[in-house]
Amino acid sequence: ARGRRGREWGGPKATTAYGAQVEVPGGVDLLVAGTSCVDYSNLNNEKKGLDDAGESGQTFRGMMQWVKRTQPPIVILENVCSAPWEMVAERFREIGYHAQFTRLDTK
Repeated sequence: ARGRRGREWGGPKATTAYGAQVEVPGGVDLLVAGTSCVDYSNLNNEKKGLDDAGESGQTFRGMMQWVKRTQPPIVILENVCSAPWEMVAERFREIGYHAQFTRLDTK
């Protein structure tokens, strides 16, 4: 299932890009995800954090609910450089993951 909104990942069902309700899969060895970046972008004059009610925090929290429930051994996240990476890493450490982040130039 590819939920239109990552905040749905934490529940048993999510809405696909086509509007159908499907079960959210689990049992994966690797999660590669990118949550919404709109609230972290340097182009946004009203940035919001992980715990705020913005789209970025909501999609991150939904993804974290899924990670807690399914516990994939490896998680790789991508987002803009101005995302709160230290806080993201800390949230993963809180649930038992070894977490670190780095900046990659994708050009």
